[in-house]
Amino acid sequence: MISPRKIQIVYFKELKDILRDRRTLYSMILMPIVMYPLLSIGMGALVGSQIEKVQAARQQVTILGEYHGPGLAGSIRESNKFDIVPPDSLRRGMINLALRDTTLDRSRIEQLFTDEAVTVPDSVRNPLFSRAIDEHIVRAVVRIPPGFAAKVGAGDSVAFEILFDPSDTKSEAAAEKLSDWATEYRDSMVAATLAGLGLNHSIIKPFWIDRENVASESRLGGMILGMMLPYMLLILAIVGGMYPALDLTAGEKERNTLETLLAAPLSRFDIAAGKFLTTFSASMVSMVLALISMTLTAKYGFASMADGKIMIGLSVESIFWLVFLMVPAATMFSALMIAVAIAAKSYKEGQSYLTPLLMLVILPSMVSFIPGFELTNGLLFVPIVNLCLTLKEVVMGTYKVWRILVVFGTTSVYALLALFVAQRIFERESVLFRT
Repeated sequence: MISPRKIQIVYFKELKDILRDRRTLYSMILMPIVMYPLLSIGMGALVGSQIEKVQAARQQVTILGEYHGPGLAGSIRESNKFDIVPPDSLRRGMINLALRDTTLDRSRIEQLFTDEAVTVPDSVRNPLFSRAIDEHIVRAVVRIPPGFAAKVGAGDSVAFEILFDPSDTKSEAAAEKLSDWATEYRDSMVAATLAGLGLNHSIIKPFWIDRENVASESRLGGMILGMMLPYMLLILAIVGGMYPALDLTAGEKERNTLETLLAAPLSRFDIAAGKFLTTFSASMVSMVLALISMTLTAKYGFASMADGKIMIGLSVESIFWLVFLMVPAATMFSALMIAVAIAAKSYKEGQSYLTPLLMLVILPSMVSFIPGFELTNGLLFVPIVNLCLTLKEVVMGTYKVWRILVVFGTTSVYALLALFVAQRIFERESVLFRT
């Protein structure tokens, strides 16, 4: 017979024990409140600051074939956006590389700095310049082909070639600056030509494209929070309950205290229910703290870095639905962790058992980061995926109540199955006394 009083006794006893464990407090409280916000804001600020520095810096650029387009090359120099590396300096640097690395063809390097460069295959040329970028000799190379000025003067089109390495941030920044500069220079040439013919510049641009953002600041903030929050809630819900589940099962086996509890006038169901409720409480506390912490982090961290272009916040209704959906999820996770951890002989072995379970939650939870991946009627019954996408809809404010209720019911069924499995495993003496 089920005894709520005995379950309560076991629950408070186990709760008191886990609150004395530093590992539990760290995973349940410190990680969601301190670690993840610090990592999120710190990394975001660091990446943003570094990108700004790279974009503001004057990158090293070499101009090859300058005499084929002296006006163009002179304009690049006068733009004051680049540090110009003379071709001879680049050539000497690449020759020095070839002296250290015999795989680099010195004759080909010499050829790149002559008009015969057009005959060098891309498969040979690109690795050579890529190596120069790797060695920080230069960040990008501009190649002006033979006859450039004559062809442009005759009204023909000709290539303006920019060689760069997109895997190098500074090289890509240099290429973007060169592309922007080239576009402006080309437009000025076209405008001058049209003016000389007495034509208006609008003749080649009869209309312009005006892209208007109709989304509110809160909608954009919901999109950002909707990618991160569901993933973090699900991960921290299982991480928060992982150490209590391990300590209350495999940990007690290791300490030889499980036998004492089994000898008490308590049914196996009372013991299992008390341990489950303790794990469930830890999971819910971790999830609620993560919800508060990540929302505040996004509101005062990411939103402040966006200069007011986005607004992040959650309504009381959204918070209610988030907690409502996480109850069966925490139930399912807690039951599964108890069922898996009780089969372990030691705490360390239990950790190795629960790691695959954590991965099974992490992988489907990442659907919240996939652009265009939306909740369909077929996905309403897929574990974890349905929950993650529904949480995302709630955060973005695009949810439908009937979908929330279907996902809640579906997850509750899975949670009941997990509870049934955990209870059956707890009744097996071959598992409980496996040491």
